[in-house]
Amino acid sequence: SHFEDYPKKLYEEGSIKTSKGYTTTANHLKDYLKKKDDCSLFSDITPEFLDALEKHFLSSKMKLSYSSIGVYMRNIRTIFNQAISKKIISSELYPFGKGKYVPPSSKKAKKALPLEVIEKIYNYKPDSPEEARAKDMWLFAYFANGLNVKDIAFLKYENIKGDVLSFIRAKTEHSTKDNIKTIEVIITEDIQRIINKWGRKPQRSKSFIFDILHPNDLSALQIYRDINQAVRTTNEYMKRIAEDLKLERVPTTNFERHSFSTI
Repeated sequence: SHFEDYPKKLYEEGSIKTSKGYTTTANHLKDYLKKKDDCSLFSDITPEFLDALEKHFLSSKMKLSYSSIGVYMRNIRTIFNQAISKKIISSELYPFGKGKYVPPSSKKAKKALPLEVIEKIYNYKPDSPEEARAKDMWLFAYFANGLNVKDIAFLKYENIKGDVLSFIRAKTEHSTKDNIKTIEVIITEDIQRIINKWGRKPQRSKSFIFDILHPNDLSALQIYRDINQAVRTTNEYMKRIAEDLKLERVPTTNFERHSFSTI
């Protein structure tokens, strides 16, 4: 019941992607419990239970990666931590930690591109307006301190303060006040060129700079769909650019953030 309530709460708060992750974990857990007498108490989730669950995930039927298993197990751990902090269960029931169960962790693939690859992308001559937009949005994210697509989508003209873009990242907007940090990005010639070319017209202060979100429907679900669509479209055309440039890896929207922070 806790595992079903938490994703509902996340969904209502607008964290659609995270909510879906917990729902997927809950569904995997329920499918497994059907084979184990349907145990569903916190006290049933022991280190031995989690070891068996991990083996189930690795079985020929499931074939999950250690990376995915790590995510699911950490989701289960979060539910335990919440229940303990709310004093619903005793900390003695906690099955995680040294000498108990430790979720697997996989080494993250390096997603930073060398400067010469970014130079190739920068100098690439697009074959279509769609390629041109994808390339420019990728470069905008890179030049703007490695922004993710959601942050770009929420940028408004009112965020432009002289020669600086000033905004709060979407992932921290629900943080406590003392944890909120305003991001400031210098508007370079390249950033300004991309805004001038692809920004909404006229440039009203309350308007989103880029045409990613539907201004008339800013529900959490529609925002989730719009962001996903923007990511998919950008990545699709960046794949074509990578093929034309004969790059070893496709520079998806994840790469620009890692590349900026590394370079």
